[in-house]
Amino acid sequence: MSPSEDAVHFGLVTAVSGFSAAANALLIVALILRTPRVMNSYSVLLMNTAGVDFCAALLSITLGLRIQSIDGMVYFEYYGPCTGWNSQFCHRALSVSALYAVLFVHSNVLLLFSYIYRWWMLGRSSLTSAGPPQIRGRVWIITLSSIVPSLVTMAVSHSEAVFTGCPHASVCSAYPLAPHGVMSEATSVTLILLFGTYAITAVCFLLVRRLLIRRIQALHTPERLRHQMICNSLTAQAFLPLSGVAAAASWALDFFAIVQSPWLQRSIVLMSSAFALFSPLIILYFLRPYRRRPSRPVAPKKCPALGAWAPEDCKAEFASNGKTYDCMAATTTTTKFTCADNTYSPVVYGDTTYLILNSVTCDSATGKWNYDSDDDVFTDDTLGTVVGSAPYVLACAKSM
Repeated sequence: MSPSEDAVHFGLVTAVSGFSAAANALLIVALILRTPRVMNSYSVLLMNTAGVDFCAALLSITLGLRIQSIDGMVYFEYYGPCTGWNSQFCHRALSVSALYAVLFVHSNVLLLFSYIYRWWMLGRSSLTSAGPPQIRGRVWIITLSSIVPSLVTMAVSHSEAVFTGCPHASVCSAYPLAPHGVMSEATSVTLILLFGTYAITAVCFLLVRRLLIRRIQALHTPERLRHQMICNSLTAQAFLPLSGVAAAASWALDFFAIVQSPWLQRSIVLMSSAFALFSPLIILYFLRPYRRRPSRPVAPKKCPALGAWAPEDCKAEFASNGKTYDCMAATTTTTKFTCADNTYSPVVYGDTTYLILNSVTCDSATGKWNYDSDDDVFTDDTLGTVVGSAPYVLACAKSM
């Protein structure tokens, strides 16, 4: 193709990837500055997804990649800035190109983890298993370790790469898969990686989403609205893997010589880049805490000291959250606490009363205490442990 067509190709890649990088950078800033306490653990998954997509967008701009298949050889032709810095850098960039593909596949895996995480969180009846700090740590470990298999695949691919024989005398790297009509082991693994990941995650999306919606519908109104907001975001994101399917299908058409077109080859990278572009935009649109306009800075207000609740205050608070409790007493202590005629620790309750654990945070804008809608109601003989550094409100209540 002519130099002008190469320039148009690089311009399109730069535009799409540039917007992707900017959108993901904006999302990362919003996650750092505007994540509410109740979404701290979930924000770990959002941060990982935004970071992966941001790196993929920068790689796309740096490489200006075009993928072409000729006689069983897959050529990664470079038209980006790397060609002007050091040709050896581009020659060694097959591993970087493999990382580019790995990052988009990993974005789908992280999206599936987001569904599973929401479903798991709704299944937790109390804080007995792990608190927010422990949960965040586990989410970080899972998301970071999940990319290891893909990185191993990338390393193996690089060991088989060759750096000669560019079809258009451009800077390129090449990976031998198979001659026409021969399904080698390398070809099979590549097709399974490309199509298998998208197919498996798509089926899992449908199954987990169905379970997630069932649990959301069983919640009280305030909690249901917040979880429904996140579910709507995940539902919109579930369509993003279609861009990867389209890119993989275009590559397969070219590899098996079914349809061969220079612009089909160039569109592979553009279609796969759609995931990194639309994912942060969907999150910023559907999740209200991240789409609020920044307000003028005001001096933070201090909340009054937490004291014992009067029974009527406790009753009014839970009524505002859709609860039907007639509170008998309330306190912020974490020592033993008397409920009716029995003495309870903060996490033990009796047969006729409920002990309600609610975490509270100070709203510096209003100077009022905010009560977490995800309160834990302990009944029967269940034991739990108060975790985390935030203060907690304990209330003894009878069901009305």
